[in-house]
Amino acid sequence: MVEITKELASFCAALGMQAPPKPVQVPETVRARAALLTLDALAIAVRAGHDGDSTPALVEGLAAAGLAPGPATVLGLGSGHGAAVAAGINAALVHTLDFDDTHIGASIHVTAPVVPAALAAAEAVGAPGTAALRGIIAGMEVMTRLGRALVPPRHYAKGYHPTATSGVFGATAAACVAMGLSAEQIENAFGIALSSCGGTLQFHANGAWTKRLQVGLASEAGVRAAFLARAGFRGAAEAIEGERGLLQVFSDAPEPGLATAGLGTGWEVMEIGVKPYPACRFAHAAVDALLAMARAEGAGFAAAVTKIEIGLSRKALAAVAEPEPRKRHAANIVDAQFSVYFLAAAALLTGGVRWDDYPGLLGRADIDALADRVMPWHDPQIEALYPRRMAASVRVSLADGRKLEALVESPSGEPDSFPEPAAMIDKALTLTTPVLGAARARGFCDAVRGIETEQVGAMLAAGLPELATRMARLG
Repeated sequence: MVEITKELASFCAALGMQAPPKPVQVPETVRARAALLTLDALAIAVRAGHDGDSTPALVEGLAAAGLAPGPATVLGLGSGHGAAVAAGINAALVHTLDFDDTHIGASIHVTAPVVPAALAAAEAVGAPGTAALRGIIAGMEVMTRLGRALVPPRHYAKGYHPTATSGVFGATAAACVAMGLSAEQIENAFGIALSSCGGTLQFHANGAWTKRLQVGLASEAGVRAAFLARAGFRGAAEAIEGERGLLQVFSDAPEPGLATAGLGTGWEVMEIGVKPYPACRFAHAAVDALLAMARAEGAGFAAAVTKIEIGLSRKALAAVAEPEPRKRHAANIVDAQFSVYFLAAAALLTGGVRWDDYPGLLGRADIDALADRVMPWHDPQIEALYPRRMAASVRVSLADGRKLEALVESPSGEPDSFPEPAAMIDKALTLTTPVLGAARARGFCDAVRGIETEQVGAMLAAGLPELATRMARLG
């Protein structure tokens, strides 16, 4: 049996410079990309702390349950939480707007559980930003590799939520490396994390907030596992490859070799993409195609459309087209983010889909009318590309009898079209300025991009509104 748990633990320890004979050398390009992805995640969390519909209930409920007291920072809100709970809240916030990154090969959102775990652990032990960034990279590598090894279609078929299931191991790796744990301690922490592995796709039944909560619980559990392992608590052996470990329990036909293939030489960090639209990634290729058609056709294009046929994979149809009666005329933001009907109509009528647009778009008669012309269908050509690509085919029928067709294999923001740093900063500023103000938002972006020269506590404090910062310092 391949000792996947031990091999990943050894890699993480070496990445954290805790294992002989020498630490893993991380290329500068990987460190820079990880810092940009961290900025993307934290900017989303700042905005979600202010705008998220589930945020008040999340924070109030955890406080009422006695889980709040502690010095750790929650982005956009302040301190007052223990490290594990702060990681959980921050992770839920990163995932709240459905604007966070994706790794198509593993079919997961990576930074949401990983970044908060690394930062909360580093803040708790006073580790520098360099340790936090190495933790983030370790968590990204572990999570994406386990996501691949679970084989997304097979994992999904059992009803599991991959970002939560693989996420708890990514969060554990991130926290352990940020804290400087040994290989033996990290292996133990993986065994502890297995007990918290879970999360299902039942949230699709009603647009529930549990999707974001499950990601938060994974991050929280990862930090908890790291601290328990550091204290000597014993976890299950062979947590990943064992007979009742992650891969055998959570997938009918896993591919264990994918968990360690190219470990330390090929970097999955560079395979992570970011979202230009705050919506389910399965709909992005279709939106890209429609926006390109609209630019080419010019004014009046939306009014001339009589039918929009969108070819998707079966998994994409389940995510963004079903159940059709609820998705076609989305009545809430979550349903709108997972509705290819709404997103296609909104893209054509508004020129894009932005977070601030949602409240004004829901229930608009012209969007609902155009959504009635959207016809999703199962396209075998697109099915053959999944899960390597979240592609879409689009055929638009126009009133003058013409038909426009497009195939988008790779939605914008993927590694082959990853945004320039300036575009990533613009996205972060757009998200954080309404909460922090222009000057503080710029300072926050600079601090996160320079994470390797920052103290984690100071960097997180930069992501608090001025009043919340004063209250945090007083508290």
